[in-house]
Amino acid sequence: MKQNAPAQAGVTGERRADAIPERLPSLLARILLFYVVWLAVAGAEAPERWVGIPAALVSGWLSAKLLPGHGLRWRPAGLLRLGACFIRDSLVAGGDIARVVLRPQLRIQPGFVAHRTRIPGEALRAFYRSYNSLTPGTLAVEPEPDGSPVFHALDTRQPVADGLAANEAVLLRAITTDQGGEHG
Repeated sequence: MKQNAPAQAGVTGERRADAIPERLPSLLARILLFYVVWLAVAGAEAPERWVGIPAALVSGWLSAKLLPGHGLRWRPAGLLRLGACFIRDSLVAGGDIARVVLRPQLRIQPGFVAHRTRIPGEALRAFYRSYNSLTPGTLAVEPEPDGSPVFHALDTRQPVADGLAANEAVLLRAITTDQGGEHG
């Protein structure tokens, strides 16, 4: 009698037994994020808050299926650092812009600054461009043909490239790969 060969991992139609537990924290985080957004929009006291639970479950599941993590994970301490740097940079840049607006005799030199990045993957590079565009005084424009982001800066005499490099370093420290390797 012939014995069946052991099942190979990754064969179509089969699922690994450990696949769900390793993705469960990501799925739960997505569901929680969608529910928090629901509560922010509908209000925590609104009767619609209960409708948000199934909506968050479906949204979290769909986002996990349609937008997988691509092997990157956010590190909580790195995210806090990223948020703190964003707030600090926004306040400093906002003050600079207010000074320029309130004192029009100040000269500015608008222009473009290209930044060669080590950030892996287009989705994370898009996040990086958006993150820097939210800081007053910089705005992401069409990237270079090699994918390097280009930013319009309000004053190119300021250390814009240094700020972009510092933001990139903070972002790279905020992510890790599924294998546990830290970027940056």
